[in-house]
Amino acid sequence: MTLFDAKWNHRWDAGGRFCLGLDPKQDRMPDQYRNDRPYGLLKFCRARASSAAEYIAAFKSNLGYFLSQGSYGINQLEMLCKHFKHTYPDMPIILDCKSGDIAISAEQYAEFAFDMLGADAMTANAYLGDDSLEPLFKKYPDRTIFVLCRTSNPGAGKYQDLLTFKAGEPWSNARPLYQQVAWDAQEWNAKYSNCGVVVGATAPEELSFVRSIVGAMQILLPGIGTQGGDLDQAVKNGMNSSRRGLVINVGSSIIFASDPKSEAKKIHTDINRVLATL
Repeated sequence: MTLFDAKWNHRWDAGGRFCLGLDPKQDRMPDQYRNDRPYGLLKFCRARASSAAEYIAAFKSNLGYFLSQGSYGINQLEMLCKHFKHTYPDMPIILDCKSGDIAISAEQYAEFAFDMLGADAMTANAYLGDDSLEPLFKKYPDRTIFVLCRTSNPGAGKYQDLLTFKAGEPWSNARPLYQQVAWDAQEWNAKYSNCGVVVGATAPEELSFVRSIVGAMQILLPGIGTQGGDLDQAVKNGMNSSRRGLVINVGSSIIFASDPKSEAKKIHTDINRVLATL
């Protein structure tokens, strides 16, 4: 069991039901944070995390929002992760960096996520194949690597839905690319025990297919809230047979709400309502 799995399961048993996505887009932040150049991102994320903490089971920060602020942003991301580890030591941290590079370069992303920030999980792209991911599985056996499978953005299907088959196989074996990634992820997890997949809530049928392929594996699920994913359908299609294994990420609809705590409570209540029907 990875650090992410252990912490997530602990928080789930304690009643946490989703992952809080902390994507601090500057032009949507209140003036008091936007105008605070050295520490605005940090203070904003800390305040939103504090509001939702009793309802959540993980934090996820998207690297891009911090990179956009240069050295100020990276410094604040480091301080934010330190704050999380001190204030919420039982809450796992996901770095959403979507790394995808040759092995030696991919390791640098992982070192930043795990050694520098102390994250418990990170997202990665499988496009370069096994040799870009296996070093991460091997070097960090206690951390979770969430591999992009079927993403939540509108253009995801352009490549992810293309039919593929391996050389030498009959055309009848063709399957969408996202399903091939899911099969590969299942094999990686069987071998290394620290692989998860990312599937968007905006693709409910694809989510159901992926769950049937990956079994009990962890699925990180973005797309609920402002992206329009249906929570009820996502929970029904994405939970494993033990009513676990679905890391529902909710971000903008909470962190930019006028009352973040009330919005977090609503999401928490809705997830519990659907769970009761499974």
